[in-house]
Amino acid sequence: MKTTFKFIGAAVLGAAVLFGAESCKNNTTEQPAEAVAAENSTCAQAGGIVYIDITRVLSEYQMAVDLSSELQTKIEDLTKTLESNQKKAEAEIKRKQNNLQSKFNDFQDKVNKGHLTESAASVKYQELQKLENEYNTFLSQKDQELAQEQLALQNTYNEEMFVMNNIVNDAINTFIKKYNAQKGYAMILISQGDAPEDGATTLGNPVLTADPSLDITSDVIAGLNDEYNATK
Repeated sequence: MKTTFKFIGAAVLGAAVLFGAESCKNNTTEQPAEAVAAENSTCAQAGGIVYIDITRVLSEYQMAVDLSSELQTKIEDLTKTLESNQKKAEAEIKRKQNNLQSKFNDFQDKVNKGHLTESAASVKYQELQKLENEYNTFLSQKDQELAQEQLALQNTYNEEMFVMNNIVNDAINTFIKKYNAQKGYAMILISQGDAPEDGATTLGNPVLTADPSLDITSDVIAGLNDEYNATK
């Protein structure tokens, strides 16, 4: 059960903003990465508008990574317990089913061979019907128990994820407020980037495209991790 974060707050989430390379005084188009990095200080200035790729933040912020790993381990353990209970239930159901079938077969064999009187056969048949009803009741109860365990697992995951998201979101929100108190940016936009593993760099709303030197993601991640590591 893979865990993912859904970032709630931390900055301004408004209408889509479109920035071009012209947003920086020194155009970074077709310049080496070193040159772009060197120009960060000239573009991301106090009073300016910058942005953060929250997908990167959540994948590289160690608190988010650690909490996600802890939740993943907990859910995997609960899932193993559920699977174990399911196997035990299946084995018990199979045993009861085979036992009931054996009794029915034995009864039918005695009836066919005339080993039972009519009255004895009637009594035995009623006993078998009672056993069958008990088996069906047991089967229904097991289905309900397993369904409840599955629901409990899902509820645990949802609740733990909700708390984890709140912890991470609050930490990021608090950090960015302190961070911007020092930097003095007019606006910090949050952009939802693509998953890191796909190799793409496309940004999502509200930042459609922007001068790379306005991206303060790496600086924010470094600050978050320094703050988090200092609490360990």
